[in-house]
Amino acid sequence: MSLESGVVLRLEGVRKTYSVSADADGKRVEVLSGVSLELNSGDLIAVTGPSGSGKTTLLNIVGGLDIPDSGEVVFKGRGLSGLSDDELAAYRNSEVGFVFQEHALLPQCDVLENVLLPCLASSSRRSVGLDVEGRAMMLLERVGLARLAGRFPSTLSGGERQRVAVARALINCPALILADEPTGALDRSNSDNLAGLLRDVVSENGAALILATHSERLASRMDGRLRLWDGRLEEDNDSVA
Repeated sequence: MSLESGVVLRLEGVRKTYSVSADADGKRVEVLSGVSLELNSGDLIAVTGPSGSGKTTLLNIVGGLDIPDSGEVVFKGRGLSGLSDDELAAYRNSEVGFVFQEHALLPQCDVLENVLLPCLASSSRRSVGLDVEGRAMMLLERVGLARLAGRFPSTLSGGERQRVAVARALINCPALILADEPTGALDRSNSDNLAGLLRDVVSENGAALILATHSERLASRMDGRLRLWDGRLEEDNDSVA
């Protein structure tokens, strides 16, 4: 499929199993059972499902942090399995914006420095222009934390740390945003603000978003909903009160 079609990401029959026993011949559980998905520029997709259903595993495979047992992840027409280690690292740093369940901020760096971390690579700096500090401050302003740019993570609340992590994920104008329970530590107002920010960034940059969440309210703010169940993705048409 050509890039002109707007396809950013394709998953083709992705399977992943994990051992549940310490023995070499122990029982294995198939978490992903031939998952296929196509994501276009501008798509905002929520993936729901119970804890342990494989949502985080799916995001890690899409982001190049884990390797499927079989199947392929294709980003902008190129399979991740064909990338060298350096190319895969560049993909994770420049093309993908990760928002993890755990904020993973560096305690020795202040808020602004944490947001700027993905820009340390020269290629990333070129991708967003030279004024990366200006973009970082703009993102911090949009998540309501510009006034805390010089503070350290230990002085922030859990919700504030998570919002810093969101700003960090967006600093390089990624083509693909992967968010794993991004509002778990946020109150309703900040959760709604974050959903709005993600929608704005996808629209402004022509990006695509996969968001894993248990929140029906957050899932309802996305354009499409899929449910991960028994290792497979299916349409999720549940209504939200």
